[in-house]
Amino acid sequence: MIRLPVLALVPAVILLCPGPAAAAGGTSLADARTQPATRLADRVLSQFAGQLVAVRRPPGEVLSTLEFSTRPKSAGFPGLCMAKIVMVEMRYDGQGAGLRTPARAEDLSLREVYRIVGDTKPIPGGWNEPYGRWLDSNCGRFADGLDFFSASTPAAAWRGAQVMAQILPGPDGKTASSVAVSCANRGQACDIPAMLAKLGDSGLGSVEETPCNAEAPDGLSCMTLIFAIDRTAAQDTIVTLRVVLKQREPFPVEIVRASISGVRAAAD
Repeated sequence: MIRLPVLALVPAVILLCPGPAAAAGGTSLADARTQPATRLADRVLSQFAGQLVAVRRPPGEVLSTLEFSTRPKSAGFPGLCMAKIVMVEMRYDGQGAGLRTPARAEDLSLREVYRIVGDTKPIPGGWNEPYGRWLDSNCGRFADGLDFFSASTPAAAWRGAQVMAQILPGPDGKTASSVAVSCANRGQACDIPAMLAKLGDSGLGSVEETPCNAEAPDGLSCMTLIFAIDRTAAQDTIVTLRVVLKQREPFPVEIVRASISGVRAAAD
């Protein structure tokens, strides 16, 4: 997640509520060197407001955050769509926050989110224009990216899809990887086959890939995938799938070992 500096508070309002300067027609180098920050933000950023096609509003009667989504498009990797989410944190001045009390934008953050829409294996012969058009068309079927999963990078999102394809059981109940998944909760039993059978694209919340630390030798990559399953109105089961990968290059994805854990938690 990218958190924007305090200076972005004014662009935040401009971004979401463009003014007359949106039709200014661009910004010159002279403008960039001489215009005050707020005026320059108005001229440069107002054009993006039209790209925010959907909003998620908080439940209840307190306006705490607003999440705006761009229209999904190809992520530049096979079978993968992406969108951008702008989250605006709201603040109340004084007491009495409630349904009809005005709140103001306090902070912004930006994150990229992803959705698997097809086979994520490398394309034979490499990326090509017809495939790119097909992927963009499939990504365009989604109105927004508000329910997509987040990832540390586009490559991590794509590699996470490869991990899922190898570890999660197919329709025949078999997995593509020969690596056995262990239970991460030491001293506790966990029903690994039952949990794996419930994991999938729709429950995937996030993928994070980082260089391994003391848990594995240098040069290996550690990936964490977070899922929500067995959802009810009050609780979810949060499943964490951790894998160690042989290398950090995008492909092929070779799994060294994997572990899984699950915990019941209050639903968002």
